[in-house]
Amino acid sequence: MGHDLEAIRRLTRSYRNVRGCAQSLPFWLWFLIGHSADLMGVRRVPATFVLMAIAAVAGFGAMHRYYDRRFGVVTMPEWDGGGVGTFLLALIAFVALQVTSAYWSLPVDLGLLAGGIAIAVYAIRHFELERHVLLYALILIALSFSPQSMFDAEDRESFSFKAGAVGVDVICIFAALWSHRTLVKAFERVRPADTRGAPFSIR
Repeated sequence: MGHDLEAIRRLTRSYRNVRGCAQSLPFWLWFLIGHSADLMGVRRVPATFVLMAIAAVAGFGAMHRYYDRRFGVVTMPEWDGGGVGTFLLALIAFVALQVTSAYWSLPVDLGLLAGGIAIAVYAIRHFELERHVLLYALILIALSFSPQSMFDAEDRESFSFKAGAVGVDVICIFAALWSHRTLVKAFERVRPADTRGAPFSIR
């Protein structure tokens, strides 16, 4: 297969996001075990919790090395910091929407809803490689209509809240596995046949 420059550009643009989602798998497994224990009423032992956290960090590091060995390095242009202003504006808008929702006691959390919609738009714009991001958007949109609050102690102890936490973990684990599969398939499509197995660098 020859070089498909446009496909390489798309992979370069999305590589860090797709890889980062895949590498989050150990942490979502950690959350799943903890939330499943809460759901079943199993008491958490602090030492076990710490060991699980260490295992999650070790798993993340192992996956990082795995991707480096399997795919090599995709070198992106140095970030010029242009995204800082956009991030700050988005953060201010999110907080303003959260305050508005709380002040007017609205049945929907406008901050989470707006965040979910923004993520969905991003995923659709980069659908070929980042369609798994739609799952995160759906989670935020669903949570925006949830009557329960993660800040309310009584809500956090309810069965539905604990079951919902397990459900979110399962969806995020699926997204991580999906992103890994997407990355593998995309990488093989753009890699020339005579360089299979060699480090792949885009500059």
